[in-house]
Amino acid sequence: MKSPASLSWKVGDIPGLRFNFSGGLEDSSVDDGQSAVDLMDRTAGHTDWVVVQPDVAATSNCILPAHAVAEIAARDAQVQSIQIASLPYACGAAYGNPEVAAAFGFSSIGDLGAPDFDPSTAPNNGAGFSKDLGGNKLPNTPPFTLSFGAQYSMPVSESWAETLRGDFYWQGNSFARIFNDKPYDQLHGYTNLNLTLIFTNQDGWQAMAYVKNVFDTTAITGAFLNSDDSALTTNVFLTDPRLFGIRITKNW
Repeated sequence: MKSPASLSWKVGDIPGLRFNFSGGLEDSSVDDGQSAVDLMDRTAGHTDWVVVQPDVAATSNCILPAHAVAEIAARDAQVQSIQIASLPYACGAAYGNPEVAAAFGFSSIGDLGAPDFDPSTAPNNGAGFSKDLGGNKLPNTPPFTLSFGAQYSMPVSESWAETLRGDFYWQGNSFARIFNDKPYDQLHGYTNLNLTLIFTNQDGWQAMAYVKNVFDTTAITGAFLNSDDSALTTNVFLTDPRLFGIRITKNW
């Protein structure tokens, strides 16, 4: 639920002086009963399961019981004829992507040395354990936002007017992903200040000088987790650095 509020007023005793204020309150949460597999934590705290990185030709990670991984590793160490470790092919052999595994003579997880493991018992076909999302906050939805602006306008000649304006913005902490894992998913709140000086002419000319992000604040405003085939790298989105500029326009 979002409850924005805004207010603008002019100071009666000081002609040309105006203020504006706006604030937002947003309480966002996921409904109960929703769940998903967290690619950053496929085992979800289950210490008797292990995340396995398959061969590069089969890019999606899977989970296997720790005892099965130990059995496969032990078999590789004992069988002298094995020329290549078989563990990278366990995901394909166990969870219905046997093409790569079959090329190396592995048609099932039992062929790799773990006959006691039944892949049908693995959660989400080996993708990982689902995490409960009920009550988690939606991504990129800070609960509090605040903006404040002030400007002062005055004539500087018969045909020119000057306006000096400042705009301040603040937002609270939020999360980059729906799993709300800390500290990885935490987006810290930040502030921003912009200043503008505008000269306006009655003939349609306008000259503007501005400074954006006055304090040169670098804040992460969002993040995107890439898939397993990109090694679970993360793209982050940052605030723009401090920027100075001049703009001249003419309206007809």
